[in-house]
Amino acid sequence: FDTAVRFEVRHTYANGVVLHTVSDGRNGIRFEGTDGWIEVGRGWTETSDPAILKDPLGPGDVHLYRSPDQAAVGQERDFLNCIRTRKRPICDVEIGCRSVTICHLGTIAIRTGRTIHWDPKKEEVVDDPAVSRWLDRPYRSPWSM
Repeated sequence: FDTAVRFEVRHTYANGVVLHTVSDGRNGIRFEGTDGWIEVGRGWTETSDPAILKDPLGPGDVHLYRSPDQAAVGQERDFLNCIRTRKRPICDVEIGCRSVTICHLGTIAIRTGRTIHWDPKKEEVVDDPAVSRWLDRPYRSPWSM
């Protein structure tokens, strides 16, 4: 297999939000705003200004899931609890599907060297049949969908 050793992919959403994915750095996520940035990963947090962490979130602000034990098993424990309680997990199938679609589209863009225009409602590539072919592969007989 050939793999990209270094990569940089920009996903630009219709509302102007940009998701910038790079191979360099740690495994985490960085949120950038007009007043600074905050970057979080499993067990660590960094900010452009420590005062950001002292400013409490209001009820109308986005509150991210916080694992009760702050360990890597948080999502797994949540899944098992949801089996017992029948509640919706923090990372349900719809969220997982949308999340992995972005990863797959980034990989396809890297491999084809093309800019991809994606219709999230139809879940299809817009006006590029060559890229669309990367979304599926022929099934082995006797399997079909």
